[in-house]
Amino acid sequence: MTSNKTSVYVNADVTTLDPSRPRARGLVVKGGRVARLLDDRPSGLPKAVEVFDCAGAAIVPGFHDCHVHLTDTGLLAGDHDFSQCDDVDDMLERTAALPDEVLYAGNYDERHIAQGRAPRIGELDAIGRGRPILLTRVDGHSCAVNSAALALAGVAGLEGVEAAADGAPTGRLFGPANYKAQSAIFGALPDALKRRADARAADIALRGGITTAHHVIAWDPPLESLEAQYRSDAALPIRVISKACTTSVDKVRRLGGRVFGGDIFVDGSIGSRTAALEHGYVDGDGAGLLYLDRAQLAEVFDEAAEAGLSLGVHAIGDRAIEEAIAAWETVLAKRGPLPSVRPSIDHFEIAHA
Repeated sequence: MTSNKTSVYVNADVTTLDPSRPRARGLVVKGGRVARLLDDRPSGLPKAVEVFDCAGAAIVPGFHDCHVHLTDTGLLAGDHDFSQCDDVDDMLERTAALPDEVLYAGNYDERHIAQGRAPRIGELDAIGRGRPILLTRVDGHSCAVNSAALALAGVAGLEGVEAAADGAPTGRLFGPANYKAQSAIFGALPDALKRRADARAADIALRGGITTAHHVIAWDPPLESLEAQYRSDAALPIRVISKACTTSVDKVRRLGGRVFGGDIFVDGSIGSRTAALEHGYVDGDGAGLLYLDRAQLAEVFDEAAEAGLSLGVHAIGDRAIEEAIAAWETVLAKRGPLPSVRPSIDHFEIAHA
């Protein structure tokens, strides 16, 4: 519940983004909301009102982050953040020290690791104590797992299970195998842990000046889980726009709201070499992976347009971007202008003029 406490901020350089009054020297905050702008320091204030002298500091409206994974951000903070690890042994030591019964950690980038890779399956098994372990790459589009996580994920036969020369899995997963494994590990984590992670991420956002976040909820969990997540998001201390990443427009209707997606995957990422390209990677094999083509996308886009819903898809490579654009062109040719629908292509990294 928001407090009705009143605070006054004076001697500030306030930018409002309101053309009718673009600047001010202070403001009054009541119940967590800006109640009034000030040009001078007010007098005759009640003793209960706390006054802050900003000493000329800037005050700007809160930032909006239109693509954030709150739960992931919270889970991968602190001692679960391996972004500074530069050696496989360091990663293994830190993994072994974490007490989680089902372990989700990571944020690693193999380009910054001395061995040029994440830990292998046997190395994780040796320190894993039999519990499932998934270490996610910084982009979330590939990961390293141990045998327990591999069994939990049930990815046998899926594309994206890397194998050694003898055919045995190395523990590196990408593409569909990675997504299924990440979804399985997320599903095995306690709900209370995930809700604490959401709160931690919201606190990180507030400390960075972010007051509104689009929570992009990946892996398309069941409706009941999404409903619980939406309710939890609404109670966080920042404004959260919850966005289920699903191709089921019916599910989105039942959840409510007018926007969804953001990580409806058309392709993967450059770092994991799964972004879908027209001409292939010069430093690796293949041209990435395309998960949805223009016909599949047009079907979802058209159903969303019919429902008046705006959705975002994830497309990084030029081939994926072209598929998404072509799908919207198909829908627009059928329906004409759609002024109430505001679709997006999130990331949009490799594009041709």
